[in-house]
Amino acid sequence: MYPELNQFLKIKKLYDKELTALEEQKEAIEKRRNVVQSVYMDMLDKRSAYVPLSKLTEAKEKIEELTNELRYIIEKMRNVEKEKKERLKELLPSLITGKDREIGAVNRHLQKKKRELMRSRAEYLYLIQQLHEMRLYADEVDETYRKAAREINERRPTPRFEGISVHTLSFSHHEIQSVYETGKLPAWVEEILGNEDQRVPNDKELSFKLLSKK
Repeated sequence: MYPELNQFLKIKKLYDKELTALEEQKEAIEKRRNVVQSVYMDMLDKRSAYVPLSKLTEAKEKIEELTNELRYIIEKMRNVEKEKKERLKELLPSLITGKDREIGAVNRHLQKKKRELMRSRAEYLYLIQQLHEMRLYADEVDETYRKAAREINERRPTPRFEGISVHTLSFSHHEIQSVYETGKLPAWVEEILGNEDQRVPNDKELSFKLLSKK
């Protein structure tokens, strides 16, 4: 989170805490008033029994007292809620400024990542081109060997270029969309990135030279 949002949420939390405390007070007063009202109504219903007038008066006055306390708490809650909205409204311009700054920074970084992705796509296709050259080289070696072997009627089988399915090297739209939306990498990616021993050999480690375009 950015500073302006932290300040906004901090102020909001203070008001929310006060409102929560007032709500708890309100509920406690309502509960007490309900109990007194229940007792008062019970005394009124006992018409045949003698109930001292002082008891009825005391209960009625207590109900009025709690009702006044309840009105005070409700009014205070309204005032705090109003003050909260006004205070947060004052913070809105700085909140917008902070949001615009953060989004601007993200957008600038996004452009950098787009360029990195384009370069990665270019490097990916360049690697595919190298696979093509490897296949051509292997086919050439195999063909020249076969011609030489035919001269002496040699028929023993020899290793051939294994090749590779390009399908296994491509990304599906589902994989790309899933990583973009969830941020979770497929298990095979985690496995490769987490294994320091797995890497692509460079040209110097190959037993043959590949033509490279400058």
